[in-house]
Amino acid sequence: LVVLGGAVLGCGASILWTAQGRLILQYAAKATELENLGGKGPDGTVVTIENVEKSTQTGKLMGLFWAIFQCSSLVGGSISFMYYNEKPEGSTALY
Repeated sequence: LVVLGGAVLGCGASILWTAQGRLILQYAAKATELENLGGKGPDGTVVTIENVEKSTQTGKLMGLFWAIFQCSSLVGGSISFMYYNEKPEGSTALY
């Protein structure tokens, strides 16, 4: 039952990760389009989701996403540490 649940969650997570990456790429294409006020890339081509890798905004947005994503782990770990650090010595709360 646990393995089946893990498989279902893994398949669902892969779909969400793919959608998240696609959304960031669409934001990068839109940001480049607005930045250039005509939707033209550096080489004069129209910026779309297919050629957004050439845009200047993609790296910035991907880096920002990963920084925030990794900080959530750091903040969550810090909160857990502070919570469990306040327990008196000999506490069985972790058992």
